Formats: sequence, structure tokens, C-alpha cells
Amino acid sequence: MAIRTISVTIKNEWVQKPPKQQAGGRNYIKNGNFLSGLDFWGKFRDVTTEIIYNKSFLPSNSVSCLKMTTNQNYAGVYQLFKDVLKLNKPYTLSFLAKKHSDNEVNIRIGYESKKAEISLSSEWKKYTYTFTPTANSNFVVYSASDEQQIFYITNIQLETGEKASDYTQYPFIEEAIQGSTDVNGGLLLGNVLGVKDKVGKVRAYMSGIKDTLTAFAAGVSNFGTSSEKRKIDIRHDGSAKIGVFDVDLMLIIKKGL
Repeated sequence: MAIRTISVTIKNEWVQKPPKQQAGGRNYIKNGNFLSGLDFWGKFRDVTTEIIYNKSFLPSNSVSCLKMTTNQNYAGVYQLFKDVLKLNKPYTLSFLAKKHSDNEVNIRIGYESKKAEISLSSEWKKYTYTFTPTANSNFVVYSASDEQQIFYITNIQLETGEKASDYTQYPFIEEAIQGSTDVNGGLLLGNVLGVKDKVGKVRAYMSGIKDTLTAFAAGVSNFGTSSEKRKIDIRHDGSAKIGVFDVDLMLIIKKGL
């Protein structure tokens, strides 16, 4: 029986350079569309949350949103932002939001020391707010009432300058959304196929988009963000990351193998 020989080289370091950010500049908000659940977000006071992926409910150019129910003033979610922004320079916040019913819903959103108070519409609407931070603080999305407030929010983007650009997800997610899914009997074709856990977070996926480098990933956290991590990562070029090891597989091709 012929024996095939495989040479395995273990490297001390493994670096995957992410694809370049698309036009619109850096979005300082991590997981601003809540595609990865509440990763990077914390809860404050009396608030319950739900991630919604129902495309028929969502606004155009979005894949998920956060439903928030608050029963206390200043209840909501926040993101730690220590020393993230440069002080005394203008930044623009933009996001999509709507309230659950005809009842009045007011929220506070933005850099904690420079947040805006906004009355939400009953239809999806894009809101923008430009401010100049003069002190470091966290980013918050809070209720502005002690009455129960129910609302939805997604595509939160915070960028430098005084103009809001289109929301930018991690680039390969944008490319996958612009692609198609084809079903022919038992054949299913698509750009990216993800598998969610019972709370809706993507924990594994396959990608046919070569620009992402990753072909198969498992043990995924922060899916679709610039901080995405993978415990198993098999790349299109044949290299792989398995746990803490980085592997280059070099097949020694011999005649007849």
C-alpha cells in the first residue's frame, strides 16, 4: 500500500490581514447592527433585549436589529469607549430606529457626555447627530423616560467628520448580502453559509468569497465584525489555524499519489 506523506509546519505566529474597509471610513461602533447579538454591548438598569433577524421587518440595507424594552429612565445598552475618540474633533453619529407603537418614545444616544435626546417615529428612519467630544466617556443608547419604552435600533455608525455615510459592515458581509442564494432540489448555493446557536449568534460558517481568506470557520465569536475571532480557521490558500496552532500544509506530491 502506498503511503502519502504530509509535511506539517507549526508557526509561532499567524496573522490574517482583514480586507480594507469600504468607503465611508472607520466605524468606531463595534457590532452596530447587532448581527453578533450583544457582543461588545453591556446592559444598564431595567432593560430587556431581543435580536431580530426577520428580513421583512427590517429596513433596507440591514440584516438584524435590536429590540429594547425599558422600564426606567437611563436604562439601555452601552459600549465602553475609553480613549477611543480624539477630543475636540467633530464626529457624526447615524443610526436607523423606530418605536414599537404610537406611544411617545424618547431615547438618549451618543457619547455619554455629548448625547442627543431624540423622539422616535413609528416608521424606520435614519437619524444623524454631529458633536465634538471634549472629554472621554462611553457610548450609550438609553431611555429618556421612567415609562415603558419599546423601540428598535440598528446600523449604528460613528465616524469622523461632519457628514454621515452609508452604514459599513465588515466588507465580506456586504459582498455576501449583494450576492444570491440558489436552491435547485437538494442543491443549495450561496456566498456565505452561517450556522447560529440557540440564542442567534453565528458560531460557524463557510465562505466562498476568496477576499475573506477564510473558507471554513468554527468556534466563531463577533461574526461579521472587524473583531471576529475563530478557533478553527481553514483558509482558501490551504493554510489553517486550529486552536493556538497555525499550520501550513505542504503536500509532498509524488508520481502516482
